[in-house]
Amino acid sequence: MSLSLILPEPGVTALLNSWPDEPCVYEREAGALDRVITAEGVDHYIDTGCVPADEIAVVSDGAALHPDRHRTAGRTYPAKLRRLYEDGHTIRLGNLQRVVPFLADVSRGIQRGTGYSNYSHAFVTSPGRQGLLHHWDQQMAVIVQIVGTKRWQLWRPMFPSPRGWVHNLMRSARRSAAST
Repeated sequence: MSLSLILPEPGVTALLNSWPDEPCVYEREAGALDRVITAEGVDHYIDTGCVPADEIAVVSDGAALHPDRHRTAGRTYPAKLRRLYEDGHTIRLGNLQRVVPFLADVSRGIQRGTGYSNYSHAFVTSPGRQGLLHHWDQQMAVIVQIVGTKRWQLWRPMFPSPRGWVHNLMRSARRSAAST
């Protein structure tokens, strides 16, 4: 199963059996994911401009830069992107499952196994820098640190199930719209 590419067996079992009610950290052995998705490969995506411009975000100290800082005429401009990274910005390459066949296969496998849609982003941050500030996601996140070191601060979820919370909020909004 595709989840086993990003989690060790105890993590796969735990995730498939219940919604996590607290952060979980697992050590995993390097495998196929690490052989296919490498720092060099991600650098190559930055330097070739193969990731669609709309799927790239550049962040520094919690603030996102205007997309024109890494685009020219609406297209990714690799030299600008590389310069921003070298100046200490974090580069987020979004929805890589749309442009990397291996990640497309992994994503489809996870969806088949769990019933939930998913996506793959890569974050590249210069050593000693911080791109994103403290935040929380409105969905469960499985984060795989492939290269380097990072200090992760994890907290208990703010809601019993972010997916359920967002789903209930959307259902409530649809009911309100239907009754008006």
